[in-house]
Amino acid sequence: MQGTSPIRSRSFLIATDIGQMAVRGHFVELGQELQRRGHRVALVSSISGKASAAKAGLQVYFWPGPRPVKFRDFRFLMRIISQHKPDCAIANFGAVNVFALANWIRRVPVRMVWYHTLSTQIDLDSVLSKSRMRLLRWRKSLVYATATHIVANSRAASEDLQRTFHVPAGKCAVHTLSLTDPLAGQTIRPLGRGALQVICVGRFSPSKGQATLVRALAKLKDQTNWTAVLVGDGPEKSAVEKLAQELGVANRCGFAGVCSHGEVLNQMRNSAISVVPSLVEAYGYVALESMAIGLPVIASNTGGLAETVRDGIDGFLVPPAQAEALSGKLALLLQDSALRARMGANARERFLAKFERSHVITKQADLLERLTRQN
Repeated sequence: MQGTSPIRSRSFLIATDIGQMAVRGHFVELGQELQRRGHRVALVSSISGKASAAKAGLQVYFWPGPRPVKFRDFRFLMRIISQHKPDCAIANFGAVNVFALANWIRRVPVRMVWYHTLSTQIDLDSVLSKSRMRLLRWRKSLVYATATHIVANSRAASEDLQRTFHVPAGKCAVHTLSLTDPLAGQTIRPLGRGALQVICVGRFSPSKGQATLVRALAKLKDQTNWTAVLVGDGPEKSAVEKLAQELGVANRCGFAGVCSHGEVLNQMRNSAISVVPSLVEAYGYVALESMAIGLPVIASNTGGLAETVRDGIDGFLVPPAQAEALSGKLALLLQDSALRARMGANARERFLAKFERSHVITKQADLLERLTRQN
C-alpha cells in the first residue's frame, strides 16, 4: 500500500548484500517495495550476490573487492552517487564506513545507517585488544556523526548507540527487521509425538551461550522423553561438544553443524521448543524465526530478545547464563503439551502481527517517503 499523499519519484541507494540471509532479504524487499511505488532504487552488494542479482529485479552495483574497505571502493561509490543522485542512502554492516563518508561528502539529503549489533556482544566475541577496540569505536563515532539518521533494530541497540558512540537520542530511531512467513500457504504443523526435540540455532561463539543450554539439559537426564539438536558452527563448538560428553548428555545432543536455511526450518518444524541462550543479543532472528514456525521460545532476558519474546505468553525469558533457571522452564514445557501448544500459537500470532515482512516493509517504505519528502 502506498503512502496517503502523492510523492514525486525519489532515488534510493541501499548498501546490502544479496542472498538468503534474513537481513539481506529485508533490505532487498524494501528496495523492491520502493520501486513498486515508482521510485528509482539501486543496491550496492558484494560480488558474492551476483548470482542472485537478477532475482532482485533491481539495479545492482558490485563492490570491486570482497569488502568495501579500500580507497578503490570509495572512488567506485563516489561514481555511483554521481550517476544515481540519491535522495536517500542506507548503509548496513561492513559498508557503513565508506558509504556514510561518501554520501556525506556528496551531501545526500537523507543518510541512514542501520545498526544491527551490541558493543557488549562484540566485546565477548572479539579477539582484538581493548586499545584496538577503543580506536575502532572512536572512528565509528566519527562515521555515525556524518549520518542524518541512525536506525537500530531494538531499543537495546539504540541505547547502546547513545551510550557507546555518543549518538544523540534525537538522531536514533528503532525499527524492527522482518521475516517472510515461512509457513505461508502451508498447514500449521501438528504437535510432535514421542521424543521431544529441543532446538538451538546459532553460531558457536562466546556470546551465544550454548554451554548454558548443555548444562541445563544435563539437569534433565532423568527425564527420558527429550533430545536436542544444536545447529551451527564456530570457535566454541568443540568445547560445547566436550562439555556434553563430560555431563553425560552427548548421546542425546546432536551437533548438526552448518545447515542450509531450508534444513534449519525443517529441524524447527520437527522440534517442540526453541532455546536462544545468548548472553547478549541485539535482536535475535532465531527467536523470531522460531515464533514464525509456531514454536514456544525460551530465551535469555537480555537485549532485543527481551523485546521480542513475551515472558509467559510466547515462551519464557530466563536470566542469561543461569542453567538452573533454563532447566526449570525446559522441564515445564517438556511436561506440558497444552502449554507448548498455547505458547506456540501465541508466538506465531505475534510474529504475524508485528514481524511478518510485508507489514514491516510497507511501514518502512512509508517512513522513507516521508523523510525524503521533508528534504
